[in-house]
Amino acid sequence: MKIYNRFIVLSKRIFSKKLYICMLILIIGLTTVYKFLPERQKSADIKVGIYMEDNSSYGEAFLDDLAEANSLYYFYTVSNQEKLLSDIKSGYAECGFYIPDSFFEAFISGDYNNKIKLYVIPSTTLANAISETLFASVISSCSKDILVEGTKMYNYKDELSDRMDAYLEGDELFRVISATDGSYDYKTTDYHIDLHIYELILLLIIFSGLLGYYSYVKDAEESIYIALRSPDRFVIKTLYILTAILPVTLVGVICAIIASYSVSVILNILLCAVLVLVSTIILSFIIKKSTYLTKVLPMIMLIVIVMVFVGSIR
Repeated sequence: MKIYNRFIVLSKRIFSKKLYICMLILIIGLTTVYKFLPERQKSADIKVGIYMEDNSSYGEAFLDDLAEANSLYYFYTVSNQEKLLSDIKSGYAECGFYIPDSFFEAFISGDYNNKIKLYVIPSTTLANAISETLFASVISSCSKDILVEGTKMYNYKDELSDRMDAYLEGDELFRVISATDGSYDYKTTDYHIDLHIYELILLLIIFSGLLGYYSYVKDAEESIYIALRSPDRFVIKTLYILTAILPVTLVGVICAIIASYSVSVILNILLCAVLVLVSTIILSFIIKKSTYLTKVLPMIMLIVIVMVFVGSIR
């Protein structure tokens, strides 16, 4: 019963400190806000403008192929050349392409005077890589007709087209297989602001344990417990440390539940509280004066902060 009464008295002493209570409430509040913050999206695409004058079926197939291309580049069309140049100069687009009228028909027939124009600015760095993606779509959209035109075998157009399809879509050459299975979208990535609640709780548990022992030492130096036997003083010392650790541990468990942490994280918080209690009691046999403790305490906390910070880096 004595131990219970002393525990209640020390707990009331802890909870009488308004700043301490505000800090615990603030931690729970921050965790709640963090939990309900919506995930943000970060765009990872590189915009490339296209001004298209060729309105043939080849041009439509070309744009469709670009839209389905699995690349970091987002190709979009503009209505005129002035808009294209404006987007490039402003930095909105990495670069831009102008595709003239009747380009695809001329390209298929072997007339290379009707050329695609690439627009860049000095800060453009990916033009060559983007050009490869674009010209792959150019070839894809009219490769069958290029084959027929190049061989002049017009009577075998259907057969040549089938052979081209078999070459492009068959497994004989190679096949590209996605390793992500839709689990990652390179264009929009969802992310959440990383708030290290778990690490903060562990840090506060350690800090609270040391402060609890410091409070006991200060009272003991004022000869408050001089009439008690050693076992009784040990019990009181343990209660000081325990009552300092328990509120933070309880808040840590509440925060872990709010943040939907796993059961293992909650168990780690409880284990940390027990380890801090035992470690602080062991430390009390080594450092018995408040003057020594005030010198050692900043160094201990600095080491702990560094360890927690290093541990939080993933």
